[in-house]
Amino acid sequence: MKKILLSGLMLAALTGFAQKPANRPAVHRVVADWTLKKADGSALQLSSFRGHIVIVDFWASWCMPCRASIPHLKELYSAYHADGLEIVSVSIDARAENWKRAVLQEQMPWDQVLDNYTGDNNASDVAGGYGIEAIPYLLLIDKDGKALSVNPGPGSLDKQLKKLFGH
Repeated sequence: MKKILLSGLMLAALTGFAQKPANRPAVHRVVADWTLKKADGSALQLSSFRGHIVIVDFWASWCMPCRASIPHLKELYSAYHADGLEIVSVSIDARAENWKRAVLQEQMPWDQVLDNYTGDNNASDVAGGYGIEAIPYLLLIDKDGKALSVNPGPGSLDKQLKKLFGH
């Protein structure tokens, strides 16, 4: 009886994870908008970046690969910000104090927001809604809010930015 109950619970959990999220980003499609809070409590809306090329970086304070990617993002920001590149980092930390501490440690010069956890599952609202299963996870978005690239590797991202900005 325990095996049947356990099997049923596992099947239910797997079925829930197999559903395609409604807001999964796709290349050449407008990325679903969101509004999240910055550390000072003010709201930041993704669509406020229209007119700019945007990298959306999903990360967390406890994610060592995420933290290791920050120096490269700083290089890209330094190289292309004057040309119109914006970066916004979306933390999926469950504890705001951990996120705020990491933001202070990393000194990222771009906007930082914290994802919400309002549902019954363990996924944050925006990252979960986008179907993000692992971090770090990047989106490259064009001036019209459409995805140019979904989770590109560093080499691919660099090539795309060089092509977009001409240097």
